[in-house]
Amino acid sequence: MGYRVQRQMKRKTVPACPVETTMLFLKDRAATLIVGYLLLDNTDQLHLQKKINIKKRTLQQSLDDLCREGICRILPDGSLELTEFGRSLQGVVDAMAQWGEQYKTQQNI
Repeated sequence: MGYRVQRQMKRKTVPACPVETTMLFLKDRAATLIVGYLLLDNTDQLHLQKKINIKKRTLQQSLDDLCREGICRILPDGSLELTEFGRSLQGVVDAMAQWGEQYKTQQNI
């Protein structure tokens, strides 16, 4: 965990439940999808907004939170990338994707 994130976590009460701790960072649908798409490739806000199909303001709020938590950063060219800390969420997103695929298969979707 990077220094910036560690410093912020000290100010927060860390929940006893590890799932709830993860949710401190992946707070909502938009944040989780942003991380998922950025794990696939760096992109810009406009492309993310289209992929996720959310309002610009909602996207901006989630990006602000993710940047503040040290999960992603905005590059000088305006594109977004995950930090090392953000890339550490790969296993979480992979597990969610695997579960989603299993569900879709079981439901014949």
